[in-house]
Amino acid sequence: MGGAIGNGFTHVYMGPPYTDSTGHSHTRIGNRTPFAEFNIWCDPEAAKSIFTNTDLKDKIVLIPLDLTHQACANKDVRDTLLHSREKRDHPTRLRRMFYELLMFFAKTYEEVFGLVDGPPLHDPLAVAVLLADQIPFNDNGGERWKVNVITEGEQVGRTEIVAVEDGSGVLIPRSLSLNEFWNTIEDCLHEADKATLFSI
Repeated sequence: MGGAIGNGFTHVYMGPPYTDSTGHSHTRIGNRTPFAEFNIWCDPEAAKSIFTNTDLKDKIVLIPLDLTHQACANKDVRDTLLHSREKRDHPTRLRRMFYELLMFFAKTYEEVFGLVDGPPLHDPLAVAVLLADQIPFNDNGGERWKVNVITEGEQVGRTEIVAVEDGSGVLIPRSLSLNEFWNTIEDCLHEADKATLFSI
């Protein structure tokens, strides 16, 4: 999970516009800076070296903010994850903990980034790549891209992409089946409830 493409890569809202030093307004791309997503911004040189490594780039599936902002946990989703599909009156300890973690940054997402539908699930969506048989991406798994990361200047950490036609490069999906994603999260919580045997 990392990066943010912006510029219409997907239909999602990335946050409120920002104003540059000259007073001009621009569309936001990142969540750490107007240009960069936090994970890439933290170590842009390492990210760039991985994305351009000839032995690694074809094995990478990149899950950027453009995709994770599609997986916002709205009220219905949150209620299901807390109370299960069976609508239990008393959530398990595990589900309460998951819900509290989920909601930890919800207010920030709403107040700072304007994501009013609920907090996005960034890392669980990245893990969903490992469950690709259960969670198909709507665009046949994504397209292949040459990925560059800006490593200096005002836009440090910005993720830039160029389409490639030869089948090589980093795979970046544009959309996923949200119903299947949320069902998989619920299935995992159900199995975890059984395994932990936590009581209400």
